[in-house]
Amino acid sequence: MSNHKVSFGGGWQAVRYSRKMARKAGGVINLAKALRSKNTCKACALGMGGIDGGMVNEAGGHLEVCKKSMQAQAQDMQPGIRRGFFKNTPVDELRKLSGRELEALGRLTDPLYLPEGASHFEILTWERALGLLVEHWKRANPDRSFFYASGRSSMEAAFLLQLLVRQWGSNNINNCSYYCHQASGVGLGKSLGGGTSTVTLEDVAKSDLVVLIGANPSSNHPRFMKLLVDLRRRGGSVVVINPIKEIGLQNFRVPSDPRSMLLGSEIANLYLQPHCGGDLAFLKAAAAQLWRNRKADAAFMENNCNDFNSFKKDLKSADLQALSDKSGVSCQSISDFCNILSESENTIFAWAMGVTHQEHGVHSVQAIANLALLRGMIGKPGAGLLPLRGHSNVQGVGSVGVAPKLKPAMASRMLETLGVATPTAAGMDTFACMQAAGRGEIDFAVMLGGNLYGSNPALSQAKQALANIEFTAMLSTTMNLGHLHGHGRNNLILPVRARDEEKQSTSQESMFNFVRLSAGGEDAPAGDLSAESEIIARVGGQLFEDSPIPWRQLQRHRKVREFIAGTVPGLEQLTDLDSNHQFTIPDRILHEPKFKTENGKANLTVLQAFDARPDAGSFNLTTIRSEGQFNTIVYEDEDIYRGASHRHVLLVNQADLAELGFEVGEWLWVESEVGKMRVQALVAEIRQGNVAMYFPEANAIVPAKTDPDSRTPIFKRVKVRIKPDVQIESEPQEADAAMAGP
Repeated sequence: MSNHKVSFGGGWQAVRYSRKMARKAGGVINLAKALRSKNTCKACALGMGGIDGGMVNEAGGHLEVCKKSMQAQAQDMQPGIRRGFFKNTPVDELRKLSGRELEALGRLTDPLYLPEGASHFEILTWERALGLLVEHWKRANPDRSFFYASGRSSMEAAFLLQLLVRQWGSNNINNCSYYCHQASGVGLGKSLGGGTSTVTLEDVAKSDLVVLIGANPSSNHPRFMKLLVDLRRRGGSVVVINPIKEIGLQNFRVPSDPRSMLLGSEIANLYLQPHCGGDLAFLKAAAAQLWRNRKADAAFMENNCNDFNSFKKDLKSADLQALSDKSGVSCQSISDFCNILSESENTIFAWAMGVTHQEHGVHSVQAIANLALLRGMIGKPGAGLLPLRGHSNVQGVGSVGVAPKLKPAMASRMLETLGVATPTAAGMDTFACMQAAGRGEIDFAVMLGGNLYGSNPALSQAKQALANIEFTAMLSTTMNLGHLHGHGRNNLILPVRARDEEKQSTSQESMFNFVRLSAGGEDAPAGDLSAESEIIARVGGQLFEDSPIPWRQLQRHRKVREFIAGTVPGLEQLTDLDSNHQFTIPDRILHEPKFKTENGKANLTVLQAFDARPDAGSFNLTTIRSEGQFNTIVYEDEDIYRGASHRHVLLVNQADLAELGFEVGEWLWVESEVGKMRVQALVAEIRQGNVAMYFPEANAIVPAKTDPDSRTPIFKRVKVRIKPDVQIESEPQEADAAMAGP
């Protein structure tokens, strides 16, 4: 159950792992060549590569590569699945494989079709496969269909998909951010008028304090750790706010830095452990403490913020002890945090899904903005707000319109320049699409990459919802559990090229609002594989010919970039990529306190604190990712940072385990309102009253509930009970272990 737990993140274990990835990719030379090519990183949204080379960032830093980059690259460099495999392997046998085993089969190279009732996938010709897709698309009703895009797609493919869907007459198009950082976009939009980062990569290098909330970049954004190491070296501070004490956020060894590799690098000056969901109460308590200590920038708020009077009145009346109790952070620790904030001249607040995957995710993002505004830390170089996004191009996919509601300026330009009117019917977000499918109101769905099934809460409900759909089409590079457990009655799988294998260059946008050009040109596992954009353009041509959109011309990416530049505000420079000019999207970075609100001022928000304490007899369950996975893709079953040899474990505080009367390694049942799972107890430094299990396996027992403002599922605070490994007399059924993979 438990392997040896390392005492630091990164280091020689990361170097050894790179050799393993090299073997998977066909050798060190092959992997190095692919990583050094003029293509963008396919892992997290920190951004890397492009015109200047694959391991170069926008600030000119070299050797910018990490474990996530290698995992994603090696996965795509697998050979094609052997001929005859699907003919000889029944679907029932494939359904016994885990998500990791399915991904490891190799690359998809032929279109696959699973008609209703079939025992085996059929291998189709490309002509037959596209004919099936067009045939079902023509029969479908726009109001009874939906479309979903992964953040690994290019901006060109994403733009074409939303353009085709809207020309067809539907707004039911969304992307994977609705299940991760949508609360960031909504919250920042409410507070500042814009939904993305307010800082650049260079700003992080100018900061003297990074406050890291609900995020574990040592596992999920490893290259961000180099920025934190550099910050500590120049005398800055790092505060981590996370219910779990992660080893990589305490000590990290950067493989490209000899000094760090030899001596190790301390990361967190202060590590605070609130209850899961306790961030909102904690942030409000910190704001109230700073106000009372006269460490707030009252002049900044009065000159640059709306609702200052009501905001300060609320802070004056706040009960600090009550807020401390609700958050799980002591008053002394809150004071320690405020002292560090008070000494900082350039603070950056960074966060991830520990904040957004909450019932009050939008409010927590607004609370972060409140605290930054109170200190005058938005609107100047070296300070601001940074949502740590996951998928490499998830922000770019949203920028080009993959959302159920277009921004008015883009909708107007699409009508004026392309002759495409945005449909009048309101579009459904991702969760609403799944609900509609569950009610039998969806007949047709297209999924551009990703694993929508595995990303959902309440996996048994998600499986049934997707099974209600008459026809689903999935554009994918490898097999995943969605192809076996989360598909329609008739399911078409179209294999596609990875971004660096495309025959034309593509564009991507990082979480710093930096747009890169990815050259493409790497070898694909099969010569006749199509790019996502090519498939969309061909379908568009068959549905509409060339009226009013010249779909046949849009198989050329330069032409697509012209269309994007002419219709998407802020991306007018996109055509300059072809002249080797990469750029930061204008008007998003806030180096002056000029906000994109109606009156140009930021909005301070009075927020009610959420009580995050677990109910008596229950625990707060949070779902987590390991250093051996990326989102729903699991590369390794073990997690060396937490000492877990497999993924069906429960991370629990030693005192809680003793109080329950259980021992380390004992098998237990974790039960929620929608199901139960059998897991093995593993001690971790987690806040008492809180436990953790791995995403996406634990999604099986996560109820289908969302933050009402962002419609993002609540993966990070689920009420559960822990019981011994005996028969449980209750309604919830055991989660299907086969369904609980990526």
